[in-house]
Amino acid sequence: LYGLKEALAILFEEGLDQVYKRHHHLGEGVRAAVAAWGLKTCAKEPKWNSDTVTAIVVPEGFDAAKVIETAYKRYNLALGAGLSEVAGKVFRIGHLGDLNELMLLGAIAGAAAAVLLTPKTGREARELLAEHSGDLFKRAQEAAGQAQTRAGDLFDKGREYFEEQAQRLSS
Repeated sequence: LYGLKEALAILFEEGLDQVYKRHHHLGEGVRAAVAAWGLKTCAKEPKWNSDTVTAIVVPEGFDAAKVIETAYKRYNLALGAGLSEVAGKVFRIGHLGDLNELMLLGAIAGAAAAVLLTPKTGREARELLAEHSGDLFKRAQEAAGQAQTRAGDLFDKGREYFEEQAQRLSS
């Protein structure tokens, strides 16, 4: 019961409205990264996007289970698997719970690397990487720049908050 009490205290300290906004913000970030990679999400229309998890459709000829395995073995990153009709066709990145932009950025980078490192079939995989790696890295750099701008904004907000608190405490 202590754990439940503490979890609820953390949740209510942040505020439910803020928690929902944070999950939406993080979900939008994942979907922006997926679009930058040139991949698609499983949601056919934006109205079906989830603020808790994003299912990413792997390129044709890839096995999502191998992407998930590569992410786990290489980066100790746990990606979710597609179930039922989408098994082997999608992997999932969760953006729910005690998670922030920096933590999610690591998951996004690990997932992108796992997709790049998961071979289709020997020569085919090398050709695919050679053909698309420049574009994927350019898109990743653009996404990283946007994330850095957001991180800078968050840092500024944090600094303002701590300055306000320090001023309040010194009064």
